Amino acid sequence: MTVGAVDKDKVKSGYSNCVFYGSNDEEVTVVACGDIKMEDGKIHSGTSFATPQVTGLIALLRSIDPKLTPAEIKKILTGTSKEVSGGGFIYESNLIQADDAVLQAIEKVTGKKYDKKKLLALSDVELKSDGSSPEFTVTATVEAVGEKGTSLQIECIGGDYAFGGNSVKQLTSPGSVNWSLTIPDKDKKLTVKVTRLDTKVCRTILVGGEMKAEDLVGEWTGGVSYDNWSTPIAMARKQIEAKLPGTKGAPMPTSFTFKLISKNSLSIDIKGFPMPTVPFEFSDGTLTCSGYTYRMTTYNYTAKVTQKGDVYSFSGTWSTKATNGTLDINGKWNGTMKKK
Repeated sequence: MTVGAVDKDKVKSGYSNCVFYGSNDEEVTVVACGDIKMEDGKIHSGTSFATPQVTGLIALLRSIDPKLTPAEIKKILTGTSKEVSGGGFIYESNLIQADDAVLQAIEKVTGKKYDKKKLLALSDVELKSDGSSPEFTVTATVEAVGEKGTSLQIECIGGDYAFGGNSVKQLTSPGSVNWSLTIPDKDKKLTVKVTRLDTKVCRTILVGGEMKAEDLVGEWTGGVSYDNWSTPIAMARKQIEAKLPGTKGAPMPTSFTFKLISKNSLSIDIKGFPMPTVPFEFSDGTLTCSGYTYRMTTYNYTAKVTQKGDVYSFSGTWSTKATNGTLDINGKWNGTMKKK
């Protein structure tokens, strides 16, 4: 067999052969990705990076069925590969599909047909944590189990902790199990590992540690609404009404940009909302902007930040008041951001 290379977008790599025919007996049999990120953090490229991937796949096939002949291996690789073409060159070739090739080898050995989606699900477990220091809930979810169900085992590494209940829990059908976890040191993050005892697949996440201002940097989506407003100046009423965020009690969809000012301080820009970039202090899970005055207007904002799984959320209240008494307004604001 001859192996060519494509990039991560499945486009033929410039250093590989210009014309691929991709049949069993012609110039290039199969192709694999030739762009690999190495330990130095840089992308290295070459057909010499693509070829070992094919060799490794062949080793997997032989580990499943040591009796496979070279001709049978070649037939499996080409028969399960995916045709790719384009990229400014006239070529067609077969991109290896490791999962389909392995599945075909398993079916050949066992003489049975398998549902690939279910097999992949048997080799997976989803893991997330909720809560805040010192009490957390760790949840493990599986989408498929075998005839005898599965057992899930939790382990913690990196510091003191306490579990509520047994470290091993059973599932007889797809679903979730929970563990309550106490981490007494609010600054300590532990590595939590959950293993499926049927397939030995495991997942790890970091749990614990106090939420910091730097964790909140990024783009949030949410809304701003007002609850009440007043002004003693009749001439200003129409102008104020035109600038109000949405309708009373109904959030105006918007986005927020959180930027780090210092260790415990953030600036927050609210898109489409007439508010200057004001500094917020972040402490004990609460965002606070208290008594900030800009152009004869005083701003007060507060919001509680929580984390559920890989999503941060905040919810709170705000108010602005003109220093000359011409406007007084208050409302609510909220947002979410997926944890980086």
